Amino acid sequence: MGGNSSGDGTTEKLKPSEEAYEEIIMNAMRFLGKSLAEAEIMTLREYTYEMEAYQLRQVDEEYRINLLAWQINQAQATKTKGSGKNQKTLPYYESFKKFFDYEKRINEVNGTAGKTITDNTLSRLMGKANS
Repeated sequence: MGGNSSGDGTTEKLKPSEEAYEEIIMNAMRFLGKSLAEAEIMTLREYTYEMEAYQLRQVDEEYRINLLAWQINQAQATKTKGSGKNQKTLPYYESFKKFFDYEKRINEVNGTAGKTITDNTLSRLMGKANS
C-alpha cells in the first residue's frame, strides 16, 4: 500500500481518500475476515459497526487473558503489612477489578470513558425510543 504503480516503474502518491479506502478494505479483510468482494460492497455504517464489534471482542479476549493472569498472580503474589508480631501477608491485588477494569475498557472502546448512564436515564431514553 502507500503507492500506486503506473506501469512504467514510477510510483505516484495516493490521494488521502484513496488511502482511506485502501485502509478500510484492508481492515475489513484483516480484522473482519471479509473477502475483497465483501469488503468492497460494505457500507460505511456496516464497516463502522463491525469494526467496533471486533474491538469489543478484542476487549473480551483481553479480559479472559487478564483474568487467567490475575488468577495465577493471586495464587502467588503477596505483600506484607505491619511489622514484628503484627506482620501480615496479604494478596497484592485486593480485587480483580484493580488488576483489569473491564467496564473501563468497554467504555474506552465505546468512547464513553468517564461517563455513566444511570438506570433512570436509560429507562427515560428507552421510553423515548419506543414512543
